[in-house]
Amino acid sequence: MNINNVIISGYVTITTEKNTTASGYTVGKFSILVPKKTRDEKPMFFKVVCFGKTADFAERHVLKGSQVLIEGSLDKNEYEYEGKQIKDYSIIARTIYMIKWANTKEEKEVELLNEYDTKTLDIDDYDLDDDLPF
Repeated sequence: MNINNVIISGYVTITTEKNTTASGYTVGKFSILVPKKTRDEKPMFFKVVCFGKTADFAERHVLKGSQVLIEGSLDKNEYEYEGKQIKDYSIIARTIYMIKWANTKEEKEVELLNEYDTKTLDIDDYDLDDDLPF
């Protein structure tokens, strides 16, 4: 059994660029920075690619400076550049969680988008008293 699942949190370094393929499918691309934990570590940068409704969401909301949590899979591309074989890795995002919005210091509601549904999680939507046994 093989598992290719990535969960990563970081800061958006490039605002989402959205393109449409010849067949009409939308593709969004942006990059994130995962800060270092210690002085000795270097920060890590990752390319992120998303499709369909996730790409539409990313174009509107995933802006430079936002903090996001991404669930997806790892993708490997190999190509030749100036006579050298290059291996390039990117994250294919299935779900994007907004942790902090760009250009604001206050945290807002966590917004969730997956490829089938868009909704804002709000504790007021749940009647917690009905499910409590006491």
